[in-house]
Order: sequence, then structure tokens, then C-alpha cells
Amino acid sequence: MRPGGTYLAKQHRSDRLGVTYVHFDMLSRPVSEPGEVHEVLDVGYADALLRRVVELAAAPRQMHVAEALFGGLLLDVLSGRSAAASGTALHHRQAVLEAATLLREQADEPPQVAELARRAGYSPDHFARLFKSVLGVGPQAFRIQSRIDRAKGLLTESSLTITQIAQTLRYENIYFFSRQFKAKTGLTPSDYRRRAGLDADSVGRPR
Repeated sequence: MRPGGTYLAKQHRSDRLGVTYVHFDMLSRPVSEPGEVHEVLDVGYADALLRRVVELAAAPRQMHVAEALFGGLLLDVLSGRSAAASGTALHHRQAVLEAATLLREQADEPPQVAELARRAGYSPDHFARLFKSVLGVGPQAFRIQSRIDRAKGLLTESSLTITQIAQTLRYENIYFFSRQFKAKTGLTPSDYRRRAGLDADSVGRPR
């Protein structure tokens, strides 16, 4: 967004608008001015990287790292625009990335793989093959990892009990949740929370 510009955006209730922003200028490194609008095919990747840029920029000694990461993302976006796949291949990729974004955003109750395939217009088997070809992991494994990532956030950023977290993520019971969490992280939910600096004694108390 250019200084002084006015931008309007609309969102659909089932396809919410997310905003991640970083203030920057390109005066210190003379490069050709990029276009104003670019499509980022992997929104989750770009969002995570930008969040890391913001974290690093808050520490003065890490500013050079933040600048390097942001510059890398910009180059990635610009090169991806010119080298992007076209036609059917691009359609497949976009369908998979949209499904991955949906799994991340709805990690509390992620859609089943069959539902994702139906929305994308593929059979479940074909969708699973496309998903793995694009992201290197099958949709079911990605679905599980999205729930685990959401659980990590709740364990470190909330005072919910482990039972409440399992219920929030729609697990059948706390035992299955704990087993799956440990299988993916190597730690039980309680151990993960303690490693993050939250004593078990503080669980359940408002922060």
C-alpha cells in the first residue's frame, strides 16, 4: 500500500479477511519498483514469515535479520509472480493452498478431508495426491498438525486446562489428545506447558 493511498476490501462470512502488515521503504536498496498488487499462493507461509519479521524488528540488534527475511520474501513473491505455474497446474495448487489455509484457520474444528475434496471439486483420493504433491504431506497429516499447532498456542497463551483445550479442539477425550500431542511433539501437553514457562500450579488461574 503506497503512502496516501486509499484501499477498500470486502470479505465474505465464510472467507474472512486477514491483515498482516509491516512498514518499510525501498529507498536504501535501489531496485525496480514492484507492482502494487501481488498474489501470494502460500498465505500461511507469508503470514508466518511476516510475523517473524515483526518479532525480530522489535529487537534493534536483530533488525538486519528482519530486513534480510523481509527482502527474501519480497524476492520470493516477485519471482513467483513471473515463474508461477499456469492453467490446470495453477488451479490445483491454489485449491490445495486454499484447503491448507482453511485447516489452519479452523483448527478448533477442522473440516474432514472428504469435505475439503468436495469443496475443491476432486475425489478424496485425487485430492490427497494433489495435496501431498504441493505441500509434501498428506491432508490428514496436515489436518492433525494444524490441531496440534493450535493446541500449542492454547497451552502457552491461555489459562485453559488441558481438558478444556482437548474439548475446544473437539477431541473425543483428553487421553487421545495427550497421546496424539506427545506423538507429534515428544512431550505431553503438561510438559509442553511447563517447558514454555507455565507452572502446572498456574493452570486454570486467570493471567
